[in-house]
Amino acid sequence: MRAVVLEAAERPVRVRDWPEPQVRPGERLVRIKACGLCGTDVKLRAGKVPGVRLPLVLGHEPAGVDVETGRPVVIYPHLSCGRCVNCVEGHENICLATRGTLGITAHGALTELVSVPAGSLIELPEALDFEHGALAGGVVAVSLCALRKMGPVLDRWVIVAGLGGLGLVGIQLLVAAGARVIASSRSEEKRRLALELGAAAAVDTGGSYEEEVRAITGGVGASGAVDFTGAGEHVGRLIRCVRRGGRVVLVGYTSGTLSLPYAEVVMNGVDVMGSRSYTREDVRTALGLMERKKVDLLVDRRVSLEQVDEALDQIASGTVTGRVVAVLP
Repeated sequence: MRAVVLEAAERPVRVRDWPEPQVRPGERLVRIKACGLCGTDVKLRAGKVPGVRLPLVLGHEPAGVDVETGRPVVIYPHLSCGRCVNCVEGHENICLATRGTLGITAHGALTELVSVPAGSLIELPEALDFEHGALAGGVVAVSLCALRKMGPVLDRWVIVAGLGGLGLVGIQLLVAAGARVIASSRSEEKRRLALELGAAAAVDTGGSYEEEVRAITGGVGASGAVDFTGAGEHVGRLIRCVRRGGRVVLVGYTSGTLSLPYAEVVMNGVDVMGSRSYTREDVRTALGLMERKKVDLLVDRRVSLEQVDEALDQIASGTVTGRVVAVLP
């Protein structure tokens, strides 16, 4: 069968023949129909994700058909143990005894067939297609998981930094929850789109936006900020944009170290926390929101397996508005 394989860091990914999976006890075979692409795939190709063994089949945002039942499903990518304290408490996205994550530290789903634990399958509602299924986890659920950490947002100012697919969905979720959103991006086009999606204001990160945020919020600062950029230099600025007791949630990431204005964090009582991926419950909630048309996924481009490497170039360039999905016949 065909698969998109990363054979060496800083080299193009390519489609090559790959052995069909062996179905072990407790696993189910899934025929992949769609798989989202994102910045993590770009980082993998660049060799910036630790713990990766090559060659690696990419693909961590998949949906397809359960071969045994014929039903459409979303695949939860984290191979969590289900028994550790984090899993028991519903945080299987940060399992203490994980066996890896599809497409990152285990072979993924940018291929024709995968075998995964039966518990990894989440039924895809009839009203949604495979593209919706693929992006339910990789986009909507990621944003949901991060926004849960924000706490109450009704009638509060919240900054969304980074207006790629995640940020644009994050804006829609925050607006639906009653927040007053300040969108931030260097891109005028993306700021305009954020306003169309319901953001109350948009600021250019190329300028001194801390003062602008303070002015928008009446001199107090925002209640919180969600950073989807992964650009460490922005975090200190976001800390200065939130009010005393505010919260900054980090979703995007890089392989470097993070420098914080230590005294300002402590003296202003600012919470800084990371949000990794999403849980199964986040996926179910995401599917429900999508089924009720509460979220527009803003799919920018659909590609074949042979076009994945070119698509990763475009994602890396920052020119993609919305998301890219690989679609299989």
